[in-house]
Amino acid sequence: MEIAISVKNISKSYRLYKAPPDKLKEILNPFGRKYHQEFRALNDVSFEIKKGESVGIVGRNGSGKSTLLKLICGVLQPTSGEVSVQGRVSALLELGAGFNQEYTGRQNVYMNGALRGLTKEQVDEKLESILDFADIGDFIDQSVKTYSSGMYVRLAFSCAVNVEPDILIVDEALSVGDIRFKHKCFRKIESFREAGKTVLMVTHDIGSVKSFCDNAIWINNGKIEQIGKADAVVRDYSSFMNYGLVSKGSVALKDTKAQRGNEVSLVQRGNEASFDADIPWEEVSHSSSFGDGGAIIKRVAFYGKDDFKKIAILEGGESVVFSLDIEVKEALDMPIVACRLDNKYGMHIFGVSNLTVGEELRPLNAGERVVVNIEFVFPKLGNGHYVIAAAIANGTNQAHVQQHFVHEAYIVQVINPSVAAKMGHCIVLEQTWISLMDSK
Repeated sequence: MEIAISVKNISKSYRLYKAPPDKLKEILNPFGRKYHQEFRALNDVSFEIKKGESVGIVGRNGSGKSTLLKLICGVLQPTSGEVSVQGRVSALLELGAGFNQEYTGRQNVYMNGALRGLTKEQVDEKLESILDFADIGDFIDQSVKTYSSGMYVRLAFSCAVNVEPDILIVDEALSVGDIRFKHKCFRKIESFREAGKTVLMVTHDIGSVKSFCDNAIWINNGKIEQIGKADAVVRDYSSFMNYGLVSKGSVALKDTKAQRGNEVSLVQRGNEASFDADIPWEEVSHSSSFGDGGAIIKRVAFYGKDDFKKIAILEGGESVVFSLDIEVKEALDMPIVACRLDNKYGMHIFGVSNLTVGEELRPLNAGERVVVNIEFVFPKLGNGHYVIAAAIANGTNQAHVQQHFVHEAYIVQVINPSVAAKMGHCIVLEQTWISLMDSK
């Protein structure tokens, strides 16, 4: 397949000075003392993106993501290495980039089109679709400096996507839009994918990367940490970001227990072989995981509350139990045990923990082996496969350390005969009525 973007061994360095006079001293005496420190925003980065591919770039703030996009777009020149781009590029790099503050929105549309290589006649043909997509009304004839950040991004994105580019590059600019406009933008991005165009996006919304990208690139400290399928890269990046991070502050657990249908219970695991003989355990050693290691999830089970039968397929609406067999390595004074359901795109459907149901678990001692049972009614969902993740942490909801988080602890399939489920709806509503009446 033809290559749309090729990046070969690029690096980007900046000279950092402690004080402005230091730069002047170095210019006046180029062979004397060096006053700068070299900062490498990118260091020997290489990859290729094929035509028609959608790629997400993830990484912490300051990791080099935006610098990389600017190099691809030609806004910056690399210190070393080379970038090759095949096709017309339309980039939304920064809020209002390419807009003149004194011009009206309409004037900026024409100027932006000229910067993208379009003639006035070509912009005239696209003007109506640009204005319809931006949907900023009479403000189109007002000075851009009067625009809100949301209006800025509406017009900028509309200009970017309505010039028929071969490659669309978006750098986190959609974070300022309202929910309706974001939805419209993502539909547009999806139409780009279906048309076989190349999409490159930087975002902190890992759900968007999983949903809209075929592959992903994780950049860390100016280097490529990982490149591959979007779900695998996002999973490892999430583990990296969550591992060992503790929020500051402390919030006491609630003493009250709310009225609920979900329950979380902890059982001391004895030595008797019959203790858990009826539970259909599954080993989780094959699943990817991360954590501090203070407790280890050895096995999980997903079964019917009344019959203890293992569940592989269900419709929804059943009373179920998700059990975790946990080996405690270190004392945990405030244990949190949870499970989370994700769909095949990696989107979180729901999560249940002892904190969400107002249940305080007793402290766990090193050397213990316990079973935690999470009982709930499985919701009615659209047909498909779902992944259950299992976790144990220590602390509070706002401040905790993951001890062991297992990503694909269990896989279950929903087969619901309802029309809504067959159509792939995320949630199938119960007790819904539709009536028809004659209009008078």
